[in-house]
Amino acid sequence: MSELIAMTKNGETLGVHSTCVEDHERNGWVIGGELRDLDDTAGVNEGDLSALRADYLAKLGKKPFPGWDVDELRRRMVEAGV
Repeated sequence: MSELIAMTKNGETLGVHSTCVEDHERNGWVIGGELRDLDDTAGVNEGDLSALRADYLAKLGKKPFPGWDVDELRRRMVEAGV
């Protein structure tokens, strides 16, 4: 994963392979932000996270990004009005 570059747009940060940075920049992404480990769920009950993911799927009809934590899932559900 050493080739991933952190890029940010609209408050979201993602890891982009170094060969794809220019493509993302053309779409409004800028270099910056902090990448976190996708397995970083410290302090979160796995059952709560699983339940919230299932709730997201049921209410929005699509699977959530697996790297989203409980706070991000809740934020996106509120933004979607569910």
